[in-house]
Amino acid sequence: MFQTIILDLPAPNSTNHHWRHDGKVHRISEAGKAFRTNVAWIVKKMRVKAPEGVRLSVGVQYFPPDRKRRDLDNFCGKSLLDALVYAKVIEDDSLIDELVATRMPVFPGGKCKVFISQFVPMDQEA
Repeated sequence: MFQTIILDLPAPNSTNHHWRHDGKVHRISEAGKAFRTNVAWIVKKMRVKAPEGVRLSVGVQYFPPDRKRRDLDNFCGKSLLDALVYAKVIEDDSLIDELVATRMPVFPGGKCKVFISQFVPMDQEA
């Protein structure tokens, strides 16, 4: 068991803006590259590393920048998780067994708070 990792991060890009499509080729956008580089810098500064081979529980609190309607999964999904893998705070997003996203109150500029801990399954015998 390892201690929970808590990260205060800028608001992620929407998945819709994170990727670019050129015909059949999918690539990360410039905004996506900037976001994952920023996340990697924050993680490096905190000196945290991914636990190896550990099944994970990830909680995300998303603080939108305004009251505009947004799909929560577009901001707390693939682009955020890929940035955490790129930053080496998660070994591989296939190790995530539990993912919980919560919309929080508006925060000017937007932000997200990420909680990474070891996944502990509920007791099946209860």
